[in-house]
Amino acid sequence: MYDLTSFAQQRLWFLEQWQPGSSLYNTWRVFDLRGPLEVSALRRALDAIVERHESLRTRFAEHEGEVYQILSEAAPTALPCVDLRRIQLAEAELDRQIRHEVERAFDLQSGPLLRPLLIALGEHHHVLTLTLHHIITDGWSMDVLRRELAQLYEAYVLGQPSPLSELPIQYADFAVWQREWLQGEALEEQLAYWREQLADLPPLLELPTDRPRAGHPSHTASSVEMDLPEPLARAFKALCQGERVTLFIGLLTVLLTTLRNATGQSDLAVGTAIGARQRPELEGLIGLFVNTLVLRVPVTRELSFRELLARVRSVVLEAHAHQDLPFEKLVQELLSDRELTHTPFFQLLFTMVEAAEREHVAGDLTLQPRRLAGRSTKFDVMVWAQDAAAGLRLGIVYRTELFHPTTLQRFLASMQQVMERVVTDAGMRLDRLPAASAATRHLQLAEWNDTTTAFPRDEEVHRLFEQQSQRTPEALAIESAEGWVSYGELDRRATLLAHRLRRLGVGPTACVGVFLRRSVDQIVAFVAVLKAGGAYVPLDASLPEERVEFVLNDAAAVVVVSSRDLEASLPADRAQTLWLDEATWIDEAGLGRPGEAAPLAGIETLRDSASPAYLMYTSGSTGRPKGVMVPHRAIVRLVHTTNFVELDASTRMAQVSNSSFDAATLEIWGALVRGGRLVIIDTEVLLSQPQFVRALRTRRISTMFLTTTLFSQLAKEIPDAFVTLRQMLFGGEAVDPASVVRVLGQDGPERLLNGYGPTENTTFTCVADYRQSGGAEDAELGSIGRPIANTRVYVLDPRFELVPLGAEGDLWTAGDGLALGYWQRPKLSAQRFCPDPFSREPGARLYATGDLVRQAADGKILFLGRRDHQVKLRGFRIELGEIETVLSHHPRVATAAVLLREDQPGQRRLVAYLECRGEAPDTDELRRFLQAKL
Repeated sequence: MYDLTSFAQQRLWFLEQWQPGSSLYNTWRVFDLRGPLEVSALRRALDAIVERHESLRTRFAEHEGEVYQILSEAAPTALPCVDLRRIQLAEAELDRQIRHEVERAFDLQSGPLLRPLLIALGEHHHVLTLTLHHIITDGWSMDVLRRELAQLYEAYVLGQPSPLSELPIQYADFAVWQREWLQGEALEEQLAYWREQLADLPPLLELPTDRPRAGHPSHTASSVEMDLPEPLARAFKALCQGERVTLFIGLLTVLLTTLRNATGQSDLAVGTAIGARQRPELEGLIGLFVNTLVLRVPVTRELSFRELLARVRSVVLEAHAHQDLPFEKLVQELLSDRELTHTPFFQLLFTMVEAAEREHVAGDLTLQPRRLAGRSTKFDVMVWAQDAAAGLRLGIVYRTELFHPTTLQRFLASMQQVMERVVTDAGMRLDRLPAASAATRHLQLAEWNDTTTAFPRDEEVHRLFEQQSQRTPEALAIESAEGWVSYGELDRRATLLAHRLRRLGVGPTACVGVFLRRSVDQIVAFVAVLKAGGAYVPLDASLPEERVEFVLNDAAAVVVVSSRDLEASLPADRAQTLWLDEATWIDEAGLGRPGEAAPLAGIETLRDSASPAYLMYTSGSTGRPKGVMVPHRAIVRLVHTTNFVELDASTRMAQVSNSSFDAATLEIWGALVRGGRLVIIDTEVLLSQPQFVRALRTRRISTMFLTTTLFSQLAKEIPDAFVTLRQMLFGGEAVDPASVVRVLGQDGPERLLNGYGPTENTTFTCVADYRQSGGAEDAELGSIGRPIANTRVYVLDPRFELVPLGAEGDLWTAGDGLALGYWQRPKLSAQRFCPDPFSREPGARLYATGDLVRQAADGKILFLGRRDHQVKLRGFRIELGEIETVLSHHPRVATAAVLLREDQPGQRRLVAYLECRGEAPDTDELRRFLQAKL
């Protein structure tokens, strides 16, 4: 007998063809049978149920694009029996047997699609598994199957006939009725509601995953759960009764509130399953009736929890009023292109589950449901709640390829924290509810930011160099194509130059431009400027003249240190110039013989470690270049008592960075402060990959930093380029995970480090060691690791609140690495540097990096992209903060966060995230509002 399938069966057939041989849609129940068991009566009961329900005798086939049900004749049901009574470790073997049975795939075309198994553990202890394919059953049906099995078994044991009345219809009748009814006006009425309800629904719920979404999901699952304290459960149930909502609606509102905090999204959609048996004749049938409803709820922070409860109640009631449209038909009608890597319309399912209870079957035999967690799931996350006599239990089944268990445990803890707050005040606004749980805040504020390490924070960087020179005057400090320079000689030459700079007017707060190629002279100039009490302004010799002129004028440099061969590249209108390649400056220092350089006096009383050591100018890609004032303390924090890189007398540090790039700070001072050797690599060598790799080996480089682009190029062309290094650092942009894989596949380097940090936090803020931690997976996630010593990081929302783990937020950083601000730009400094509300240290400050990140469950920071702070609008540049301020003055906008996204290289778009009062203004209205105000 051939019958058309229901819409739900049709979809399951399609999914089976897409992923054949999968057990993803297996459904089962496992029961402990305790007491005397009559196996013959059990077989007879199973046979009667199969004969009674045609769905249990159904298989499926496809013909000319249509899927059909094929009804088989009733036949004795196979009931295999496994005897484990004499098996050692019987529980372990029992678990293996059950797992094998419930995870064994079905053949939908051959059948049967019901598979019982009986396992004997003792004379009066058996375990019964009933495994069915979801295409012929649902949760309600499994309860019907259990109930009828108990009734029939008891009757047959007592020698009585079946107590069950004849079924009025069969599942095939329902399938025919559904297809005949759901067309024309009835179909259009249902679709009209759902079209409006799901219009412009965001394509994906941005759940805070710990791993990126794979192109072909495995659906492997695990679970976490927690019991709520009994007083809290009682109080929350009382709250729901007082607000006249069901426990389902109350818990769903808590879930949505927690999701709003975790994702930052205010337009949320979750799925829920309903029985969909609206006619009484369907209640006793075994078959696939379950339907899935999409519950879309706007969750804006200006709402109170009580108001959100009412909104959720309205959405749930309306969805139930339009439940006749099968989810499968909804997908077919509203989605032209199906994305098979995740569930359409929603990725999180919420459901209430019944508490399992022991049931008497016959005489002394009892049937007790046995818990068996599934090892696969169809959803990214399924949140369930169980209302038990002792209280409430919450649980989450999740895809292990996306989440760590601790992430979901913290999510449950956040749900509990929301409940604890609202039971005392249901009128509390959502924006007053904590975004992160107390335990999470402790991790974020205390444990992961516990980076304080003793270091000479009150020393100036050149004083530490001088101390090293006094300890090891004969040790080599610099190695270059020009030759070698010892620590003692480098210190002497720098002191001579410092005296000359003093005579030229260099002192505290004075800036000195250093326009030289990478060379010994360049290092001498940097040290000398610091000895003289000034701040050096590094200018790479390859910079265009306009840039050099701007920087020298903006910094008001009193002196420029350069060489005659670069004179043509310097602007004509500049400060006085000291030519290092002319010997006259030594005589002009006024010291007599070169070897009699006297120590400089008086400078140390005029400044300290919080004084600027150098001005590093940003690229100016978002407007006018800014001079970042980096103090001595920040440099010392970077290179002394480090926890991310080993620096000592054995270090041979390659200098490959341009002096205008802040990585040069690590290269130069990381070597000279710690007694290592700075090895200058010529530009010509850098431009030839074979020569460069040869130089790394012949010159025995131990530590090096490269831009991510150069690192990736070398990793692709010469994967073993870094095998002789002890420490390889790279940074500046997101890395291609394939590059990391290639390098990790070699024997070296010992440490492969991704260094992240803005110039305003002195080269590095966070560092990820791919060799010692997550490797390629960390690279794929965009991990930039954790903060380095004496550095703190915070992931904040627009309200300046910590976001939950995994949620997107702005990265702010604090600690001894912070710059003093921007040279002669106090307004901009005040915008980007502000007091640190999380620190008790007087004067502690935060810096807005402008980067979007997430913090993973293990504390690592995952880089998402830049958040530029300026946008070109109507011919001039405007700070994004100004746009946010203007938008926040819109009568329906409570708060605004604005960023620039680069979806494709070179294609940037302005994106505004708004918290609205009532209905959100549309894009055109906002555009007109901005144009009028700006």
